Amino acid sequence: MCTQPEPQPLGQSHRIDTAHPEFRLSRRPIVAVPETVGGEDDAPVPHPLEALLPNHLRELIDKLQDWGTTLDRREAELNARMAMFEHRQRTNRMREQSKTVAINELERSVERHHQAMHDDLRRMAVGNIQVPR
Repeated sequence: MCTQPEPQPLGQSHRIDTAHPEFRLSRRPIVAVPETVGGEDDAPVPHPLEALLPNHLRELIDKLQDWGTTLDRREAELNARMAMFEHRQRTNRMREQSKTVAINELERSVERHHQAMHDDLRRMAVGNIQVPR
């Protein structure tokens, strides 16, 4: 018996596209924080790009939803085209089968007619048949 090899999981060597770069926001190290006399609270200074994250998140969500909508539309179009193609294939196959049956029947009819004519000619040669006038 022939055994199928077990499928191996795709690893680093089977990567199709290039590796995606790691993209992380890094905080700049605070070199020195001047001390103030008033004793303000020691809240960490936010990174300037962190304020853009909510807007960026909304943009990414909108873009992904647009891509999803586009993919759904394209998939629906592809499914409709495949259904139409399969319908045409079935129609042509049925038409071909019916033509093949008709041609085979005509061939048998021609063969029977040919055999009948051959038999008539043989009988005429022997003189057993009268030729219609």
